[in-house]
Amino acid sequence: MTVEASTFRTSDSDRSEPKGPKGDAVHGHTELHPGAVHGLRGRRGEVQQNLRVTHLRLAELLAAGTLADAAPVQAEIEAQYLALAELRAVSAAEYRAIGRSCVDHEQWRAAYEAIAPGLAEYQRDAIEAYATTRLS
Repeated sequence: MTVEASTFRTSDSDRSEPKGPKGDAVHGHTELHPGAVHGLRGRRGEVQQNLRVTHLRLAELLAAGTLADAAPVQAEIEAQYLALAELRAVSAAEYRAIGRSCVDHEQWRAAYEAIAPGLAEYQRDAIEAYATTRLS
């Protein structure tokens, strides 16, 4: 499975509604996670683009059957964590909560599922593995 980068809005000036793989509107998937917005002044676009790339890579790893705790997945999750940590301190409990919200928050779940079926749970599981092995 190849995940199309065109699923995402590529700049803040592009105000058209992004489309999911079936051509339906995907609301909110280009917004930052609520837990990540503190300290973003001037870096929002850069952080959003990095998250988009991470989500696409995770979708490709999921499609390839790579386990959530495997090294390539954990490298993506670590990059995501370090980007968040540059903005503000993120505890293991907070990062786990972000992971759970990928599944529990309706808009976020829909956004991840629009990228690739199963991506919400995959990211949650990958974040949980990372928090357990690297942050605890």
